[in-house]
Amino acid sequence: MEGNTKAELNTEENRKRLTAAFPNLKNDKNFEIQSPQTPIYNCIAWAMDFKDRWVDIEEAPGCWWPDSAVRSYLPEALVQAFEAVGFERATDGNVEHGFDKVVLYKNMEDELWTHASRIIADSVEHSKFGQGWDCRHSANSISGNIYGEPYCYMKRSQSYHTTQEKVRSSICVDHELLKRLLNPNRTSELT
Repeated sequence: MEGNTKAELNTEENRKRLTAAFPNLKNDKNFEIQSPQTPIYNCIAWAMDFKDRWVDIEEAPGCWWPDSAVRSYLPEALVQAFEAVGFERATDGNVEHGFDKVVLYKNMEDELWTHASRIIADSVEHSKFGQGWDCRHSANSISGNIYGEPYCYMKRSQSYHTTQEKVRSSICVDHELLKRLLNPNRTSELT
């Protein structure tokens, strides 16, 4: 937890800041702040299992969006973004052995996506709140005005991470060409 204990994170002041936005957290027995605040990643990135980027449709420094997904706040665009990183639609939010599961939220008034959360146990989620904390909470405790309601459940095989690491680590390198590139005195040999 990067130097912070749960007691240091779960102060009355920190908890009040979150319960002001999400009143249902006040009586949530599962509510616990899990990590320090950080502006590096958001809820979408967290649910996708990224902690090194802000996942959003905005084309701004630090923002990332999968190339294969439509840049839109329409709910189907967020589904496409999760599909681009190995997720598929699931029938419900129940935990399934061998799968990571997430729930996607949308605002009920304008029908635009608002939030994504990891499902860590039946009826228990783990969310990142904007630039704030990562928190564990009951599934129904963040529904309402800010995040709206769940509209889609998705799952990804837990072996996805292993597969992706193998893909990333299987780069072929022409060592002879690399030696020539790194030696500035031998540039004539490259042509």
